[in-house]
Amino acid sequence: MTESLSERLRDRVSRAEDPSQRDALTLDLVFALCQEGELSEASELLQQLKSPVRSRRPEVLIRALIAEGVNQYYSGAIEVGFDRASRAKALASAAQHFGLVFEASVWMGQIGFNSGRYGELPRLMKIARGNVEYCESASLARLLLLIADLMQYVCGFSEARRWYELARKLAQHRHNWGLLAAIEYNRFAIGVSRLRFRKFCLSAPEDNE
Repeated sequence: MTESLSERLRDRVSRAEDPSQRDALTLDLVFALCQEGELSEASELLQQLKSPVRSRRPEVLIRALIAEGVNQYYSGAIEVGFDRASRAKALASAAQHFGLVFEASVWMGQIGFNSGRYGELPRLMKIARGNVEYCESASLARLLLLIADLMQYVCGFSEARRWYELARKLAQHRHNWGLLAAIEYNRFAIGVSRLRFRKFCLSAPEDNE
């Protein structure tokens, strides 16, 4: 089997000589580990990034806050995860780091969708769309998955299919097996949910009053 994204990133982190590049790669690794379920290792790396041994650039600290939110989300602390990502988005916006605004908004959208915060989604999708030119492929793949999930939930799989395919292609290109697993799971789980709801509606007794 082809090595995973986290395996590739571990190698790149170990070979990085520039501290700023190592920080950026470490954060990429944290996101990959969270999506692969390696939450303890991800938490340890985040603690290292927060260490006061040396000062770090603001964008590193902001992205670490997004990563902390993602880690909390995958750990089951959904409200904490959403809060961390929301704080990071506010900081990124103030600092005009638009790529981080995009990344934080996409994760807030994903967490919001999966936790029933549907009222937040139009605003977050609008913010993400407004900053899409600054995004990287990892965040774009996550946005495509969110669009696919929304399309399937509202319109059905036929409308969502091409969005899932686009997300899958980007995930495969990055060897992001964690995201590929999420794509398959979401596609199945949302489809089953829609079928159950439709069955319930068809079997519900009519109100003759």
